[in-house]
Amino acid sequence: MFDNIDMMTAARVQSIALKNKTTTLATEYARQGKNWKTELAQFEKEQQFLREHNINPPMKGRIMNTNYGKIVNGAIIHAPTSLNTPSGVIMNPKRLSYLQAGWKFLDLQPPVDPPPEGKEYRISGYTETATDIRPIFKLVPVVSPPRTFSKLRLINALMSRNLWPAVRDWLDASGYYDLFVAAQDFREDHPQFAAALAAARTRFSLPDSEIAAILADAVAT
Repeated sequence: MFDNIDMMTAARVQSIALKNKTTTLATEYARQGKNWKTELAQFEKEQQFLREHNINPPMKGRIMNTNYGKIVNGAIIHAPTSLNTPSGVIMNPKRLSYLQAGWKFLDLQPPVDPPPEGKEYRISGYTETATDIRPIFKLVPVVSPPRTFSKLRLINALMSRNLWPAVRDWLDASGYYDLFVAAQDFREDHPQFAAALAAARTRFSLPDSEIAAILADAVAT
């Protein structure tokens, strides 16, 4: 937090010094190991690109019109709520004004049919007409995030099946008990938890359905 304050203070001091002409751009860029001419040329290049494509860079708190946009480098850029035109600024432009400025209507509705169980729609690309942009959807498997298990719930699940005393002794004999005591909870994708689970599966010869039921009862809420 204090680093951010120091950076803000330094930026404010730098801005005042530039305004009062007690420093120069060459000096300030040199502090960062940069060449001022190169940096200013790059800045102007970026501004020129934004002007040519009628793109206003997103600003904090700025409201964009998500009904219109264009594709830049494969991504959708939403249109601003005002347009700079040769005849002046148009506030809350209508469809025709957006189209004349090079923006297109975003028809991003997903397919009407719900995806099959275990699948979801993902946008894989876009198609464009003279006036519209539409997404190309593909079906992909739903990837569930790794589960987190509560230590207390896991113990209760094992106790309800009369397995906890044997599992506790096995944890101690296998060198896992200290880790078990120290842990607050367990993520199923953690290497140590995965290794312990695999070893326990072999040691207790439990069917996969029983292990799945124990873990389901132990999921943290």
